[in-house]
Amino acid sequence: LKDNKYANMAKEKTGLKPSLLVIAAGFVTAFLVLLIFGQEFFTEVACFFPPALITLMKMSNNTIDYSKWMTYWLIFNLFLVLESVTDYLKEWIPMYYWLKMMFLFWCFHSSTEGAKHIYSNVLLKFVDGGDVDEGDEGEQVSGGQYVEVDEPDEQEPLVEKEI
Repeated sequence: LKDNKYANMAKEKTGLKPSLLVIAAGFVTAFLVLLIFGQEFFTEVACFFPPALITLMKMSNNTIDYSKWMTYWLIFNLFLVLESVTDYLKEWIPMYYWLKMMFLFWCFHSSTEGAKHIYSNVLLKFVDGGDVDEGDEGEQVSGGQYVEVDEPDEQEPLVEKEI
């Protein structure tokens, strides 16, 4: 912002640092969006776009933690499905959208990594970690990944043994 002529002009007229002006403009914009579009829209935008951008950046760098982000998007979509089925619950829970936004921020924020906690403490208990269906041609290893197992194409004939 030091080289921007508009930031320098705003600094001269107001006497404030350009970074403070950007932060103030962000708060004013968020407040106007909240007033115009409502709390539901504000929460959906705040809980969708930052994680979506982070997910895309991590995918492009090949540094994505799949368990964390798949769990986050599962939780996010679970909220959307439950809200469409149970509209009346939103009215009964005070400050529902603020609580939802704080919970989803906890899930995706890098310092708390709440989605990882939910994955390891809740979701893994519902998934059978060691068994592979007979139709699968892979073998499950740690982390839920499947690797190909080489199996012989022809089976050896069974030989009867006399006892």
